Amino acid sequence: MRGTKRANIAEEIATLLAGLPKVDPCVIPFAVEVLMGAADDYKASKPVVDPKGRRSKPKLAEARASVVAVHKHLSRANEQLSTLPVDAIAAIGHATDAPFGKVRRDLDVIRQSIEELRRPIQQAMSDLAARPNRVTDAERNVLAYRVAVVFRDILNLKPTSTSEKQLTQNATTSRGGAAYARVLRVTLKAAGIANCDMGPLITAGLGLLKDPDIPSSD
Repeated sequence: MRGTKRANIAEEIATLLAGLPKVDPCVIPFAVEVLMGAADDYKASKPVVDPKGRRSKPKLAEARASVVAVHKHLSRANEQLSTLPVDAIAAIGHATDAPFGKVRRDLDVIRQSIEELRRPIQQAMSDLAARPNRVTDAERNVLAYRVAVVFRDILNLKPTSTSEKQLTQNATTSRGGAAYARVLRVTLKAAGIANCDMGPLITAGLGLLKDPDIPSSD
């Protein structure tokens, strides 16, 4: 199913490129290959978050909640261990066939280990709380840049900042209108990105294309 979906998106990109004016049909297969490769690289940059291999950005809220819960349970465990009744210690010794004194020493070691573990967890809580809720996806900007490079180096077209929304508002019917935005949108779909704010991404991609510190492929 995944292979079929990928092939369908590749075909969609090829059809879109074929509809652009002044594009040599001979370069379209290579352009599609490069665009799909860029999408694959983006997906590979995301951490694997479940056994099915689905990828996404780190879930900050989930990480915060998990660390807080661990800290809470460790603190509670230490409180319980420090006030463990004599009869409970004796029962543990009986269950483990260990002398009463050894059980108490072992419990003290556990309490010390928990206390040592709580310190870095407290630091992790502070670090996670200080992080911004929304993290810039730099790899997404790179993907937008790579689409712009395909326009410049393979299609021999100049990518523009015109968005599909602007195209609709201006009632433009040109086949080449918002070409970069349209190809970028389908490439994002190949990368598993949906409901993306295209404006900032288009700006980022074209900005990187003009960056003198990034060498051209010429």
